[in-house]
Amino acid sequence: MGPALAGPINEETLKVLGLILLIMIARTQFRTILSVVVLGAMIGLGFQIVEDLLYSVNTAIQFPNTNQVAPVALMLLVRGIFSGIWSHALYTSVAAFGIGYFFTRRHKPLVQRTAIAVGSFVLAWSMHFFWNSPWLQNVGGGGVSGILVLSVVKGIPVLALGYLLWRYAGQEEGSQLRAVADHYIDDDLMTPEERDSLTSLRERRTLRKHMKKAHGRKAAWTLHRLQRAQLHMIRVCEEQGAGLPAARAAQDITALRANLATATS
Repeated sequence: MGPALAGPINEETLKVLGLILLIMIARTQFRTILSVVVLGAMIGLGFQIVEDLLYSVNTAIQFPNTNQVAPVALMLLVRGIFSGIWSHALYTSVAAFGIGYFFTRRHKPLVQRTAIAVGSFVLAWSMHFFWNSPWLQNVGGGGVSGILVLSVVKGIPVLALGYLLWRYAGQEEGSQLRAVADHYIDDDLMTPEERDSLTSLRERRTLRKHMKKAHGRKAAWTLHRLQRAQLHMIRVCEEQGAGLPAARAAQDITALRANLATATS
């Protein structure tokens, strides 16, 4: 059980400390839970890449023959593809969820924010512990195929938990965008239907697909530019309020809306 304890204790703690340090350095850049979760995923991914490189080098050195391609391919398959989906990037993003909640939910009681931050870290630690533990090691038998089966069996619960947290963070991001748009942006710049679609990447893509089918590629591309301009204005309003940058963003939206009307006429 040594690696199952040592790995999560050392690695998850250091990654979370790095995450907190980055947020403290650029606190105004992380206004939503999702932004912190994405940062955590990038930190975990960076750690994972370095760790996989070390594993690949050690495996190549200890490989029983002179073939240097086989051990690298094996590490790519096992750690990069099958294990990478539910590895450090996911663990750190789960811990980052609680850190993001702590920093972005300042109107909530300190006890609640602290409890969620600690709980998210414990969950990430437990996911890492479960992955490193010898539990279920007999599933799938031995050999490479057994390792792959074990990776899937252990990885699916971890991936499911991570997906639920990512989904919640995405919904929270959408609600934040909608609240800013409703407060700052008039309906002539962003209709109620457009406000609804801007909170969902899938809905924006669906609208562009329908636009392309009805009016062609140029109209769909113009709609894409309009959507990006609207999102940009939301970000500008969120960071700087209704000032000169927001007025410039409004002018861009007005021009793009006129171009879209021309493309669809």
